[in-house]
Amino acid sequence: MNVQDRRRILGPASAKPLVFANSNEKQSLSALNNDELNFQNGIISNSNGSSIVENNKMSLLTLVYGPRSTRDVSFQPNCKINIIIKSEKFETKNLKELSQFLISVLQCCVCLENYPKSGIDIFINFNIEDEDELVEYIPALVSGCIIALIDANIEITDIIGAITLNHTAVCLGQNGDQLLGLWKDPYKFNNNESGDYDDSIPLSEIIKSCQEKIIVSKQQLIRFISNM
Repeated sequence: MNVQDRRRILGPASAKPLVFANSNEKQSLSALNNDELNFQNGIISNSNGSSIVENNKMSLLTLVYGPRSTRDVSFQPNCKINIIIKSEKFETKNLKELSQFLISVLQCCVCLENYPKSGIDIFINFNIEDEDELVEYIPALVSGCIIALIDANIEITDIIGAITLNHTAVCLGQNGDQLLGLWKDPYKFNNNESGDYDDSIPLSEIIKSCQEKIIVSKQQLIRFISNM
């Protein structure tokens, strides 16, 4: 006789168990700078979830508040994600565009339907020494959001990975099989201000190269999450 425990939220029928990479393999999450990223979680006690992602050039503090009820009169079947990025190094307009990009990416992995009429607020604070292109920070931003969401016990369906290559950030899910977002800094891309940008490389080749590297690039993040 099959007895189903109805108190538990069951995963989809096609779900597969997590397989963590060999801990002896060391690979930097930042394929671009080769700077090892260090992760921390649970830093801020008055938030539901928090994380710090840092290396020798920058530090990103991510705070998650929620899910918490909204004041909308109408019923909202899915949770809404709001992201606010603060930095004195970048223009507000560019930070707002980056916030919208991160929201669209995170919406692909957060189980929004499990938190109706609720909102998740994410606050990100930059602490950097030398200003670089925003595209360079997207892998660290995505990792910080994922760690803070898990620290807040918010259900997600996938661990998103991001790689920056040729001044293009590629966000991938499902171990690289699902393209979730692309980002280019328009002012750098249009004016070709950076000498190492190669406009002869097709976008399809950049995506393919990132898909080949995404498994290795996520190993450090997955190892940290497995020990949280």
